[in-house]
Amino acid sequence: MSEGAPRDATPADAAGIARMHVDAWRAAYAHILPAAALATLSVPQRTASWARALTEQAWGDTGEWTLVAASEGEIVGFASGGPNRASEPAGASELYGLYVAPGHWERGVGSGLMQASLERLRDGGNGLAVLWVLEDNERARRFYGRRGWSSDGARQPIDLLDGAARPIEVRYRRSL
Repeated sequence: MSEGAPRDATPADAAGIARMHVDAWRAAYAHILPAAALATLSVPQRTASWARALTEQAWGDTGEWTLVAASEGEIVGFASGGPNRASEPAGASELYGLYVAPGHWERGVGSGLMQASLERLRDGGNGLAVLWVLEDNERARRFYGRRGWSSDGARQPIDLLDGAARPIEVRYRRSL
């Protein structure tokens, strides 16, 4: 498999996703979230959470999905999505998250995951998709903007890391 080629995640990927997820948060959010709070991120806790989510996706009919990108057998990125978790905009699909391991930024992994995610989002919605991104995460906002997403003006605070931080997130949308 070439670096970054997306595939469906399975419960066996939970530990790899969890390790990469923790590393990505610590790198991407170091300027946004308190260092002490980021230090509390737990790979075992995230592994258990991902194992539950991926098992539910494999056996349930939730419409949720997770894709992974791997390089040399190691998970280097993931994207997840499904039905919009909010009531507005009605019928939209939602990209819940897209993360890439810091050592693989700017290598096309995120672009590959985005392209595959857009295909999944098209399958699950009414031609519209949304995502939420931290307002102070300029890197991610540029990434989404270059791929046709734009802020629709919706903003909300979000509790992260057991209330250790309450940054603002903004909603982006795009036609599919």
